[in-house]
Amino acid sequence: MDLLKVFRNLILIQFGLMFLILIVVAVGDLSYPEEIAAMSAQIDTYTMFNIPETVILITSVILMVAVIFAYISLYRLKSYGRILFVALMIFGYFINPIFFPYDLNTGWETAMDSLINTIDGALLCLMFLTPVSEYFQTNAAENTAESEQYF
Repeated sequence: MDLLKVFRNLILIQFGLMFLILIVVAVGDLSYPEEIAAMSAQIDTYTMFNIPETVILITSVILMVAVIFAYISLYRLKSYGRILFVALMIFGYFINPIFFPYDLNTGWETAMDSLINTIDGALLCLMFLTPVSEYFQTNAAENTAESEQYF
């Protein structure tokens, strides 16, 4: 089994899951019973430090673009993609409880989130603990040319 092919396929799966979870969240919010929907709306207005919604929205958009850029960089085996990916994961673990201290999720949202986190862990393992890590060395340009045969 070619680990580079597995690595790249996991990244493609992550792209699909990112967009699928947006749909699941939108549908999940619409499917709440009336009482839970009212409670969810009240919870959504609360942040840990009373951060304005515009700041949360702008930060979320910036993070989403950065995550997409990180996945593209990882797919193309760029060394800075690995650094950006790890930094975004660490940043996400700290920023999520600050922006969303109370969160109401459906079972599907929780399942999708768990699957995304599991695949992120697999990507971390592949890019640091397997021969795939050799493709991220400073001479990545040469390695990228060699890896083009896997497309």
